Amino acid sequence: MPDVDELRTLVSQSCRIIGKENMTREPAGHVSARIPGTDRIVIKGRGPGEAALRYTMPDDLMIANMDGKKVEGRDDLTSPNEVFIHTELYRARPDVNCVIHVHPTNVVLFTREASLSPAISSARTSRRPSARKASA
Repeated sequence: MPDVDELRTLVSQSCRIIGKENMTREPAGHVSARIPGTDRIVIKGRGPGEAALRYTMPDDLMIANMDGKKVEGRDDLTSPNEVFIHTELYRARPDVNCVIHVHPTNVVLFTREASLSPAISSARTSRRPSARKASA
């Protein structure tokens, strides 16, 4: 079971990967990890001292409780507004130990379109032949 320092390292590495792969537009994106045996999480902090995702280091992370309140971390960081996405998932799913919340450009583009039905129809159509072959 990882300790808090290991979780800080893993979460900061995850943030850097997301940033370097341009999986989200700055500053939108958070990675968190449940601290085993507690009601707390490690999450990337927000505020004046915030680092860009691609430069996130363990020191850029903070610890929040399940109410989203910062319980440990630098003075220039606070809980992100999206902390509740993370904490509510942890509450609902005790088996989940990590949450990644990003805004990939291709997904954001779909949400700006008036209709998603062509994309959904296309995805369904492309799955059907495979399903038929598997059952044949």
